Amino acid sequence: MHLLVTCLVLFLLPVSLRAQDTVTLSAPDCVVLLHGLWRDARAMSYIEQQLQLSGYLTVNVSYPSTRDPLPALAEIYVGAAVQGCRNLSAPRIHFVTHSMGGILARLYLQTHVVSEGGRMVMLSPPNHGSEWVDWLRDNFLMRPLLGPAGLQLSTDSELLRELKPVSLEVGVITGSGGAWLVWHV
Repeated sequence: MHLLVTCLVLFLLPVSLRAQDTVTLSAPDCVVLLHGLWRDARAMSYIEQQLQLSGYLTVNVSYPSTRDPLPALAEIYVGAAVQGCRNLSAPRIHFVTHSMGGILARLYLQTHVVSEGGRMVMLSPPNHGSEWVDWLRDNFLMRPLLGPAGLQLSTDSELLRELKPVSLEVGVITGSGGAWLVWHV
């Protein structure tokens, strides 16, 4: 976990330093944190604490991941988080997301311009859908636990196929077979 947080801070730090070079004594940058399916803001609390210790403001959002479709969750909760960063007068707004949270951020950025946008770090986003969702949706006992948003994370999701790249600089961190893969998109 410490390696993961170090990667996050090192990825975000250069943007923060550049912003401070051009803005005289403004508020620090703000990071929106978005958790994944079946979680809440507590799932991102360790990363939030480490970012705060590194000088960032944070807006850590809890959203009902199984109640509404993805577009509704993005509009309501990501929109509120971005506004929260704006209310803090942050010169730059970054995103750190886990799983479904990454899809919500991408959906929001499809239709909204965040002129203060900095960077986005996505932890294991299901950009091409999730085979776990495919399996769970076919199980009549588990299907209701996914809710409308979870069902939209399948590998044959039209919503995911239609997502376009975001205008922010993006880093993706994901794991497979015990190894972590890190790359910039």
